Amino acid sequence: KVSDSMSKMTKTMAKATIAAVALVAALTFGFVKKSVSTFTEFEVAMHRMGATLGETNFETGELNKSMEGLETTIRDIAKVSQATASEVARAGNVLALAGLDLDELGTSTEGAIKSLVDFSVVAGVDVETAAGIVISSVKGMGIEIENMDRVMDVFVTTMTSSFTDLTTLGMAMKFLAPTANAAGVEIEEAAAAIGSLGDAGLQGTIAGTGLRMSINKLLSPTDDARRVMERLGLNFLTLTPAGESARATMNTLSASIASAKFEVEKTSAALEILNAKMDDLSIDQQKNQLAIMQIRARADREGRELTQEELKRISKLEKANRSLSITQVELGIKQQEASRDAKKNNKVLSEQEAQYNSLNDVVTSQTMGLTSLSDVVNQLAESGATTAEILEIFSVRGGTAIMALMGQRDGFLELVDANMKADGAARRYLQTMMLTADYQLKTVISAFEETRIEI
Repeated sequence: KVSDSMSKMTKTMAKATIAAVALVAALTFGFVKKSVSTFTEFEVAMHRMGATLGETNFETGELNKSMEGLETTIRDIAKVSQATASEVARAGNVLALAGLDLDELGTSTEGAIKSLVDFSVVAGVDVETAAGIVISSVKGMGIEIENMDRVMDVFVTTMTSSFTDLTTLGMAMKFLAPTANAAGVEIEEAAAAIGSLGDAGLQGTIAGTGLRMSINKLLSPTDDARRVMERLGLNFLTLTPAGESARATMNTLSASIASAKFEVEKTSAALEILNAKMDDLSIDQQKNQLAIMQIRARADREGRELTQEELKRISKLEKANRSLSITQVELGIKQQEASRDAKKNNKVLSEQEAQYNSLNDVVTSQTMGLTSLSDVVNQLAESGATTAEILEIFSVRGGTAIMALMGQRDGFLELVDANMKADGAARRYLQTMMLTADYQLKTVISAFEETRIEI
């Protein structure tokens, strides 16, 4: 019996050993398979970056030796972050697409790559998405890559102070950034405006296109819009000295044009009255002449001479016509004078309007940008501009954005001030996120992925 029990135990242990070996082999195979997959993904990301940088040997398909230092930098960043090495590599590729060369990526912008990785944590999006939005905003606003942290700090402050997230902020900036940059609007104001419109329910492309339209309308206003702004005393543009001189002349000329228009309207009205009187005189003369003809025709039909009464009637009508003729000549002279004055006034108005349009072209060509979005909102509020006047200046889409911004005026100005003081906002927010279990777990996972790549 003891012998049978030992035999059974031996067989059981053998089976357990085989099972354990099989399990270890399966786990090892799965781990190796996953490691191969992880390495392949990282290798593809590095090769994409190498191709972007021109650091790939297209004959052999291998990366140049010069990429080894950058690869080490990327893997080191991934080890201590919650992003994988592949994600960090893709973020680096976005920087390469933005125009950075190998030396810049490998040395001076190691902080930029790390900042993008950290920013993605704060924004709650993947690294590649965060990098794409930040870089497109940096490029669109004409900001140097080395100042990228400024953009990320502003975005963090905007996202944490308004009803907007990185995705909608990025969508709005895609439309707004180039125009804002051309108008001299800083990233702090542009982001604050998007955030404030988000609070008003206008987000993403709606906010971006609305703000873009409003800026474009200010940079190149219609004649009617310019007159509305002049009437309200609004001045949003920064100009070169030549532009300032042209605008000053335009302001003086605007009063002359208004006076000329008044004179044109006055002479036109006088001429219209004279024309009506001349028509009435002509009608009266024709009626009198018709009455004379009817008296003579009646006498002819009856075959008789005109009676004394009829002769008196004819004499009276002829006398009336002679009086009407005199009046007609007098009015004709006044009519000619009024017509001459009207032509003169129209010529003066036409010349002044042509000069105004020429000066307007000078102002447009010499416009350097806007004073600021804050100044636009403040001036509009202080001028008491009506809805109709705002729509005349900015059109429907741009006017909608501006009116929404005016409705959020206090919050907008506070957010602009907060964005101006946003230095270090992304770093401070990250320090809070690093305390979470989620961040710690993802950091462990990233470190584990480094082990897979190593294997």
